[in-house]
Amino acid sequence: MKQPTKTSAKQTTELVEQYMPLSVSSLTINGAHKFSLFQMDNDSFRLFKSACLPLTERDLKKLEAAGRTTVYVHQDQRRELYSHMRENLAETLKDPQIPAEDKAAMLTETSVAAL
Repeated sequence: MKQPTKTSAKQTTELVEQYMPLSVSSLTINGAHKFSLFQMDNDSFRLFKSACLPLTERDLKKLEAAGRTTVYVHQDQRRELYSHMRENLAETLKDPQIPAEDKAAMLTETSVAAL
């Protein structure tokens, strides 16, 4: 029987650099996203929601129940993520449910992406 291989610290760092963190509180349920969402488990990433599938209230409740505050987007889909952030920025900044730190991070990321 094949033994599971351990992931080295270098491999883990390289893997993590391929994904961008996204606060769950900044996710919107207003239709389908054009990027996939991943969860990090131990030293690997697992698909949570495929691109173009609508994110639902049930999905958010699953994340909350699991204690997840962060999901991840693969670097290959950063344009789609930044586009989504720009389109929803005004709504996000007005939302009292989203913590100020998450709003600030989204504003910074959106500004940096525009450069």
